[in-house]
Amino acid sequence: MTGDRRVDATLRTLDVASALTAAMSSSPGTRAVSLAEAAVAGALQLEDLRVGPNPVDFLAACVRAMGLPDARLLPEPLVGAHSTAIVHTWMTAACPSPEPDVARDEAFARWLETVASVLRSRRTLVRRARTPWSHA
Repeated sequence: MTGDRRVDATLRTLDVASALTAAMSSSPGTRAVSLAEAAVAGALQLEDLRVGPNPVDFLAACVRAMGLPDARLLPEPLVGAHSTAIVHTWMTAACPSPEPDVARDEAFARWLETVASVLRSRRTLVRRARTPWSHA
């Protein structure tokens, strides 16, 4: 197993909801590191469910427009029962109270955009990866 796969395997087991809860209640410097790891882990979880980057970007726009408390009420923020359950868990972890908080909403929307960027990057890299049957 290569180093990259080992990192992927470790990040796949990261409790993203707990990381979001910790990051949203910490100082901005600590928050950035926690959110970065959580974004990669979240992207891996969504990738396993075949969720693409565009729906995640769209959800980020919804969070910005509606606020996280109202976005949490969306019945199906992403298509599919499993992806909806995961995203609802993340939104609840990031927003434990229904009180408006523009800074929190913006931080979560940016985090979702980071998740989408990781998904997009991984798709691009996989498409460009050489395979044993590809020609030079």
